[in-house]
Amino acid sequence: MSKISDLHAVLRPASPNTCLSVPEGYRTASLADAVSPVFDLSAKELADHAVRLWSEEARVSLAERSSDDLQAHFIATTALMRFKDDIHCEFVDLGGGKSSVAIYSASRVGYSDLGTNRKRVEHWLNILREAIKGA
Repeated sequence: MSKISDLHAVLRPASPNTCLSVPEGYRTASLADAVSPVFDLSAKELADHAVRLWSEEARVSLAERSSDDLQAHFIATTALMRFKDDIHCEFVDLGGGKSSVAIYSASRVGYSDLGTNRKRVEHWLNILREAIKGA
Protein backbone atom coordinates (compact mmCIF):
# COMPACT_ATOMS: atom_id res chain seq x y z
CA MET A 1 0.00 0.00 0.00
CA SER A 2 1.40 3.35 -0.88
CA LYS A 3 -1.50 5.80 -0.62
CA ILE A 4 -4.13 6.47 1.98
CA SER A 5 -6.42 3.46 2.08
CA ASP A 6 -10.10 3.04 2.83
CA LEU A 7 -9.81 1.02 6.02
CA HIS A 8 -13.45 -0.09 5.75
CA ALA A 9 -12.49 -2.06 2.63
CA VAL A 10 -8.99 -3.30 3.48
CA LEU A 11 -8.55 -7.01 2.85
CA ARG A 12 -5.91 -8.45 5.13
CA PRO A 13 -3.60 -11.18 3.85
CA ALA A 14 -3.49 -14.63 5.41
CA SER A 15 0.05 -13.91 6.64
CA PRO A 16 0.48 -12.81 10.27
CA ASN A 17 2.26 -9.55 9.43
CA THR A 18 -0.53 -6.99 9.89
CA CYS A 19 -2.52 -5.45 12.74
CA LEU A 20 -5.87 -3.68 12.60
CA SER A 21 -7.46 -1.75 15.46
CA VAL A 22 -10.79 0.03 14.93
CA PRO A 23 -13.39 1.87 16.99
CA GLU A 24 -16.34 -0.12 18.25
CA GLY A 25 -19.00 -0.29 15.51
CA TYR A 26 -16.55 0.57 12.71
CA ARG A 27 -17.40 -1.74 9.82
CA THR A 28 -14.53 -3.48 8.07
CA ALA A 29 -14.14 -6.12 5.38
CA SER A 30 -11.56 -7.88 7.58
CA LEU A 31 -11.64 -8.85 11.23
CA ALA A 32 -9.93 -6.40 13.57
CA ASP A 33 -7.38 -7.42 16.18
CA ALA A 34 -8.43 -4.83 18.74
CA VAL A 35 -10.89 -2.08 19.61
CA SER A 36 -9.40 1.42 19.55
CA PRO A 37 -9.90 3.69 22.56
CA VAL A 38 -12.31 6.62 22.64
CA PHE A 39 -10.91 10.11 23.23
CA ASP A 40 -12.62 13.25 24.53
CA LEU A 41 -11.49 15.30 21.52
CA SER A 42 -12.84 16.12 18.09
CA ALA A 43 -11.54 13.90 15.31
CA LYS A 44 -9.48 16.81 13.94
CA GLU A 45 -7.88 17.49 17.34
CA LEU A 46 -7.15 13.78 17.77
CA ALA A 47 -5.63 13.62 14.29
CA ASP A 48 -3.39 16.62 14.97
CA HIS A 49 -2.10 15.10 18.23
CA ALA A 50 -1.57 11.67 16.67
CA VAL A 51 0.20 12.89 13.55
CA ARG A 52 2.55 15.05 15.63
CA LEU A 53 3.32 12.25 18.11
CA TRP A 54 3.64 9.41 15.65
CA SER A 55 5.81 11.45 13.27
CA GLU A 56 8.31 11.83 16.13
CA GLU A 57 8.77 8.07 16.42
CA ALA A 58 12.16 6.70 15.32
CA ARG A 59 12.33 5.64 11.67
CA VAL A 60 8.76 6.87 10.96
CA SER A 61 7.76 9.41 8.35
CA LEU A 62 4.42 10.90 7.41
CA ALA A 63 3.91 9.99 3.76
CA GLU A 64 0.54 11.63 3.20
CA ARG A 65 -2.35 13.32 4.97
CA SER A 66 -5.81 13.79 3.46
CA SER A 67 -7.13 17.23 2.61
CA ASP A 68 -9.59 17.06 5.53
CA ASP A 69 -6.72 15.95 7.84
CA LEU A 70 -8.71 12.93 9.03
CA GLN A 71 -6.64 10.28 7.27
CA ALA A 72 -2.91 9.71 7.30
CA HIS A 73 -0.38 7.31 5.85
CA PHE A 74 2.93 6.72 7.61
CA ILE A 75 5.93 4.64 6.58
CA ALA A 76 7.99 2.94 9.26
CA THR A 77 11.37 1.36 8.54
CA THR A 78 12.46 -1.56 10.70
CA ALA A 79 15.77 -1.09 12.50
CA LEU A 80 17.60 -4.27 11.60
CA MET A 81 16.59 -5.25 8.07
CA ARG A 82 15.33 -1.82 6.92
CA PHE A 83 11.97 -3.27 5.78
CA LYS A 84 9.24 -0.73 5.19
CA ASP A 85 5.83 -1.05 6.82
CA ASP A 86 2.76 1.02 5.91
CA ILE A 87 0.52 2.43 8.62
CA HIS A 88 -2.85 3.83 7.56
CA CYS A 89 -5.04 5.80 9.96
CA GLU A 90 -8.52 7.23 9.87
CA PHE A 91 -9.66 9.53 12.67
CA VAL A 92 -13.34 8.92 13.37
CA ASP A 93 -15.86 11.41 14.76
CA LEU A 94 -18.07 9.60 17.28
CA GLY A 95 -20.24 12.63 18.07
CA GLY A 96 -20.57 14.50 21.33
CA GLY A 97 -16.98 15.74 21.19
CA LYS A 98 -15.59 12.21 21.15
CA SER A 99 -13.45 10.46 18.54
CA SER A 100 -11.33 7.40 17.90
CA VAL A 101 -8.93 6.07 15.31
CA ALA A 102 -8.88 3.13 12.93
CA ILE A 103 -5.27 2.08 12.42
CA TYR A 104 -3.84 -0.58 10.12
CA SER A 105 -0.16 -1.47 10.16
CA ALA A 106 1.15 -3.89 7.53
CA SER A 107 4.48 -5.20 6.35
CA ARG A 108 5.22 -4.73 2.66
CA VAL A 109 7.26 -7.94 2.38
CA GLY A 110 7.65 -11.23 4.15
CA TYR A 111 5.30 -13.61 5.88
CA SER A 112 5.87 -13.04 9.59
CA ASP A 113 6.86 -9.79 11.26
CA LEU A 114 7.46 -11.37 14.70
CA GLY A 115 4.67 -9.20 16.10
CA THR A 116 6.15 -5.87 14.99
CA ASN A 117 2.93 -4.44 13.55
CA ARG A 118 0.83 -5.43 16.57
CA LYS A 119 3.43 -3.96 18.94
CA ARG A 120 3.53 -0.75 16.88
CA VAL A 121 -0.26 -0.30 16.92
CA GLU A 122 -0.42 -0.95 20.67
CA HIS A 123 2.51 1.42 21.30
CA TRP A 124 1.09 4.19 19.12
CA LEU A 125 -2.31 3.98 20.81
CA ASN A 126 -0.66 3.97 24.25
CA ILE A 127 1.49 7.03 23.60
CA LEU A 128 -1.52 8.85 22.17
CA ARG A 129 -3.60 7.92 25.24
CA GLU A 130 -0.83 9.06 27.60
CA ALA A 131 -0.22 12.33 25.75
CA ILE A 132 -3.91 13.27 25.77
CA LYS A 133 -4.38 12.20 29.39
CA GLY A 134 -1.44 14.38 30.38
CA ALA A 135 -2.51 17.41 28.35
